[in-house]
Amino acid sequence: MRVDAAYSDSLKHKTAYNITHRIVTSEGVKVVHEQCETTYVDDKPVRSLGLVQDITERANNLDELRLAATMFRAHAGILITETDGTILRVNPAFEEMTGYSSKELVGNNPRMLQSGKQSKEFYNNIWDKVASEGTWQGELWNKRKDGTLYAEWLTVTAVNDDTGKVTHYVGTSQDITERKQAESQIEYLAYHDDLTDLANRRLLHDRLYQNIAACKRHNEFGAVLLLDLDRFKDLNDSLGHSVGDEILRQVSSRLKVMMRDEDTVARLGGDEFVVVLSSVGDDISTIGLRVQAIAEKIRISLSQPYKLKDGQCHINVSIGISLFPEESEDIDDILKHADTALYRAKAQGRNTVCFYQPSMQFEVDSRLAIGNGLRSAIKNKEFVLHYQPLVNDRGELHGAEALIRWNHPEQGMIYPDKFISVAEDNGMILEIGQWVIKQAAEQVAEWKKAGICKQERFRLAVNVSPRQFRQQGFVAQVLRVFEQTDIAPECIELEVTENMLMDGLNEVVDKMDKLRTHGIRISIDDFGTGYSSLAYLKKLPLDQLKIDQSFIRDITSDDNDAVVVETIIAMASHLGLSVIAEGVENQQQMDFLIEKGCKSFQGFYFSRALSAEDFASYISENVDK
Repeated sequence: MRVDAAYSDSLKHKTAYNITHRIVTSEGVKVVHEQCETTYVDDKPVRSLGLVQDITERANNLDELRLAATMFRAHAGILITETDGTILRVNPAFEEMTGYSSKELVGNNPRMLQSGKQSKEFYNNIWDKVASEGTWQGELWNKRKDGTLYAEWLTVTAVNDDTGKVTHYVGTSQDITERKQAESQIEYLAYHDDLTDLANRRLLHDRLYQNIAACKRHNEFGAVLLLDLDRFKDLNDSLGHSVGDEILRQVSSRLKVMMRDEDTVARLGGDEFVVVLSSVGDDISTIGLRVQAIAEKIRISLSQPYKLKDGQCHINVSIGISLFPEESEDIDDILKHADTALYRAKAQGRNTVCFYQPSMQFEVDSRLAIGNGLRSAIKNKEFVLHYQPLVNDRGELHGAEALIRWNHPEQGMIYPDKFISVAEDNGMILEIGQWVIKQAAEQVAEWKKAGICKQERFRLAVNVSPRQFRQQGFVAQVLRVFEQTDIAPECIELEVTENMLMDGLNEVVDKMDKLRTHGIRISIDDFGTGYSSLAYLKKLPLDQLKIDQSFIRDITSDDNDAVVVETIIAMASHLGLSVIAEGVENQQQMDFLIEKGCKSFQGFYFSRALSAEDFASYISENVDK
């Protein structure tokens, strides 16, 4: 059709034509070039003379050249070398990928791109594979002109002539740096905590497994330190989660600075961190002191103030320690032992360091049983209040402290030192504390109704836990109790501990102000054993300090205790606060305290804590109606 059209057109315009087209022959399809010229007589064609030439081979060569040119314009980098590695040609994509121009590359060897990340053996394996199979492909890292490294997927192919001899090598490469970085990031996130960049539980287990194996191989010991920030939840709730996250980041930074490169620092979640000391020596009799010193260094560092956007805050840390493979070779057991030691540190007052001992497991099991039992105690109404008298310097009763007891159906009466810390940890202290306040108020109302005590002279002290005090709506909750029981707020005095003052001072002061506005007195319990600070005391709307019994016990025989007690009494007087001494057991102690200006007392010298019925009798006998 094309030939007919060309011939017709040539006749119409009286011109020769040239056309390239394909024909089918007995040997297959051929590409031919056809020329034709027509002779005219009196403007009429008389004859046409044509020449047909077979150009199949030339056409194929041109197609190959066009294909090669297209490939060289491809996005993949292409490099052609001599058999000795001398670069003959590169395409624009290769120039862009390496940062070198064609002029800088041609005549050089591809070795100029090597990053140093692959060994000589790696490259030998490449050329062995090309020599045996004619091709190789895989990943490697090269270096750009500006010195940055990039990952590439490279295919090396040998080019052979008709005799099978290698004449050239062609390298085709694609930049896969972004993909490798994405893969690396995904892998990193799988093994690291996204808030602190520390190792997560998965990586911790892997590192701990390796450390156990290494310690066994070298007959050495390692240690696991489990860290828990004391009362972090209270801080997080009062200052906000963004502040809590910032503190966790600062904790991780301090830990990373202190630890060796071979040690592992991990975050298990929340405010729990783990430090794995890879090797602490081979003498079991001395490594305890070494690990203790490291743990103390960590404890002191983490107890330093944390700088925040709106100021600073303090927080302490408790640390539990287990050794490996001395106590176990099982990862779960090692971490469980450290957790057991951590419980002991918490039970000893927090902000301390404890080692695991097998006997600790019994205590952990006991705490678990207590926690389960507390749920039943609330449901079955097994809690009761006992009341210990408060007397003045004339020996007259002016109030009492309500003390909770757990009347266990099997174990009998259980004192609060056995279960309050468990209730604090599992959050049940909120429900228990609310019950105590309500029960105390109802008891006062009952005594008042019975005419046993006079409202204006009698005050009942109730202990409030830090967690309970920081609870949202605490003030309204207390005031609601007075409405329900129809007693005056002046009948109740709330006792709080010094530790509650450490964080969120403004919130504490605000709540105290609201409580005192309604006539409720506030007292600091066990004063001198916690976070004592004049700077704090002068800001707080307090009514009373209660001197801890540990100072009272030896005031007549220990000069240091005597000075401490005398100082507290004098300080309270200057601050306009009343003072009560607890733990008074004899007349000599009382005489000393009266001489120094103390006018209120509590202790076995006057009476033990009594049941409500027995205390009613005590009131009748000791209160002037």
